[in-house]
Amino acid sequence: MQDTKQIFQLFSQAISPFTFQNQDLSRILFIALMTHSSILIEDLPWVGKTTLSKALAKLMWLQITRIQWTSDLLPQDILGWEYYDFDEKNIKIKKWPIFTELLLIDEINRMNPKTQSAFLQAMEEKCVHLAGKVFPLSEQFLVIATQNPIEHLGTFPLPEAQKDRFGARISLTRPTETQMLDLILHHGFSKIEDSLQKLLPIATHETMKQWLPEILHVGISEDVAKRLIRFFQLISESQYILYPLSQRGISLFLLACRASACIEGREYIIPSDGERLVIAFLAHRLEIEQGHENILLDLYKKAFSFF
Repeated sequence: MQDTKQIFQLFSQAISPFTFQNQDLSRILFIALMTHSSILIEDLPWVGKTTLSKALAKLMWLQITRIQWTSDLLPQDILGWEYYDFDEKNIKIKKWPIFTELLLIDEINRMNPKTQSAFLQAMEEKCVHLAGKVFPLSEQFLVIATQNPIEHLGTFPLPEAQKDRFGARISLTRPTETQMLDLILHHGFSKIEDSLQKLLPIATHETMKQWLPEILHVGISEDVAKRLIRFFQLISESQYILYPLSQRGISLFLLACRASACIEGREYIIPSDGERLVIAFLAHRLEIEQGHENILLDLYKKAFSFF
């Protein structure tokens, strides 16, 4: 079996052109893949969201399908429908884009409520119901969805239940002044496309299937567990956080912390594992009062103070 720590190092090196060398973002993306968690990218248009998604698909050897969302798309436009084949004189099922391994949805907040409901069911159950039959999705099925945080015309806010289905929410890194200078002077934007074409898979499907058992093998000491419980209690008690943390959110956060230990070759969690992931894996599940966006990190540090 391929060594997880080594795969992560290869992944970080390969994905760096698409994250502008942001190691924290590379870590979050790899942990999301390890834990089989869908990703919500909240950022402005034309910052490289689609290119990053294509890079992830190539590195993980995943089939990718992209949907540009509009408000008039119906559930059957992504799930499929039943039709009569006049040549073969029987009824058939036409499967549509959701039957893939990595589904990229651009501007998910343009999805109308009816379609959101059907898509939410597919994300939750990893299967599609068509014509009275159940069709399972791929074992590797993941969603990467994007939304523009500042445009509201013709959009529908994502239901809290749907946000909770995403393992992590990220924003893409902007290039530094030095990186931007290099992009301008040395045709760097073209090089990014070239880098995408040259990417090779670094992990097989068999390796990806072994990640979850490896993650679950990581232990948590009683002291760390008690401090994590204290952290979850502080979230519930905070006047700046309007919603409590769901059981799904707690479970996925702990899974992510274990995965963080795996990629460093440890069999136990340390406080820094959670500290580096708390915003990406928890913030989108909670309604945080404006002006207090850093409250989660503050509460985490408070729970682990004097560790």
